[in-house]
Amino acid sequence: MKDELTPKQKKFADLIIEGRNGTDAAVEAYGLTNRNSAAVTASRNMRLGKVREYFTDQGYGAATRIVKLSKEAKSEAVRLRANIDILDRIGIGVKKPEVALGVQINFGEDRDEYA
Repeated sequence: MKDELTPKQKKFADLIIEGRNGTDAAVEAYGLTNRNSAAVTASRNMRLGKVREYFTDQGYGAATRIVKLSKEAKSEAVRLRANIDILDRIGIGVKKPEVALGVQINFGEDRDEYA
């Protein structure tokens, strides 16, 4: 089918989910030796709808596992953290709030006193 990932795309996506950065995942999945080419390949893959859909599908599976772990796991903390990392990595996890600070510096007429 046209909407299925190629074996290389699937390997790339799985490596991203496991925690690799895009360039390293492309090097391994596609057998590339040039890191610039790998970065371009990674960027293209990350924009593909079918790759994003695969990430989303894997994320929802992780969400289901989190619910199950919260009820049944013996070592819940480790497993829960791993699944939260998967959700964060594919972009559907909890976003941390951004903080913006403004700084204003005013100098009087006598600038020498600040030197």
